[in-house]
Amino acid sequence: MEISTIEVEAKSLIGQASFEIQNPDAYTHAGSLWNAIKEMRAKVAEVFDPIIEKAHKAHKEAVAQKKKFDEPLDQAQRTLKQGLIRYDEEEKRKAEKKRLELEAIERKKAEDEALEVAELLEQVGDKEAAEELLSKPVEPAPVAVQKATPKITGFSSATHWYAAITDLKAYLQAIVNGAVPLNGALGISEHKDAAGCYGCSYLTQRVGTDKEALQIPGVKVWSKKV
Repeated sequence: MEISTIEVEAKSLIGQASFEIQNPDAYTHAGSLWNAIKEMRAKVAEVFDPIIEKAHKAHKEAVAQKKKFDEPLDQAQRTLKQGLIRYDEEEKRKAEKKRLELEAIERKKAEDEALEVAELLEQVGDKEAAEELLSKPVEPAPVAVQKATPKITGFSSATHWYAAITDLKAYLQAIVNGAVPLNGALGISEHKDAAGCYGCSYLTQRVGTDKEALQIPGVKVWSKKV
């Protein structure tokens, strides 16, 4: 049966079905229409089910073919991303190490300068001012060192933050002391994980907002780039 024929017959049956059943004749007519529609639906299924089945098989095959090529590419991309993250973290570590080295140099320079000024003050007889100068903490010039990681167009990573209870007694004491609200006791896992820590839904929510600023006794906070 042609689809155009199905369309005409289906519309006709649908139009005929719009009436009130108020007497025996209408009841009998409605029964006949019900059977006619049932037969029409069987014809619709006969025409379209093979098309649907064929399309389903084609879709399934297309998905399988895509998966065949995409999964190895996805794995390769994940491997590269982890390598990029490791390199970036190492460059950050190097930059921080260099910053601390330069800061130490600047601190030594500031200390030497303060000592020279103090000696001059003593030479002019102002020993009190010299002692006051040397008693003050030395504040070296701020040092900034940029990491040497090149920028890659289109590449990005996200930092995920985590928190877990390492000392349950200390954490509960923090609740008692008011450092953590009472609902902080809700959602604590019954058992320790493989690392010997307790999970806590309250901490999971808090660390997502506070990140490294989350400082609670008995709680460990850490992050991971993905």
